Amino acid sequence: MAAAAAGAGLGSPLGGALAGPLGGVLGVPGAKESRAFNCHVEYEKTNRARKHRPCLYDPSQVCFTEHTQSQAAWLCAKPFKVICIFVSFLSFDYKLVQKVCPDYNFQSEHPYFG
Repeated sequence: MAAAAAGAGLGSPLGGALAGPLGGVLGVPGAKESRAFNCHVEYEKTNRARKHRPCLYDPSQVCFTEHTQSQAAWLCAKPFKVICIFVSFLSFDYKLVQKVCPDYNFQSEHPYFG
């Protein structure tokens, strides 16, 4: 299963039925971890970029925009039934909620056609 979302690094094992996608791993307020799926992060990558430009409210001052993009892939022990999870990222002025569904055919010897 793979996900792409804005947010911080994902460095710890996933707990499973995560309230808010990757739940406490991304530090989402109110997120709760459970051990329902026995999942772990297999790959993670975070890219950050910051651009300086004149402020809209006062062009004599310098403001910046910041862009963060994260990718994660994780594996869950079978048997498991996952329909979809939601990945969320919150910041001062931005909120992202993304629906992530498993790719049952990813590197599988026996493709899933459900």
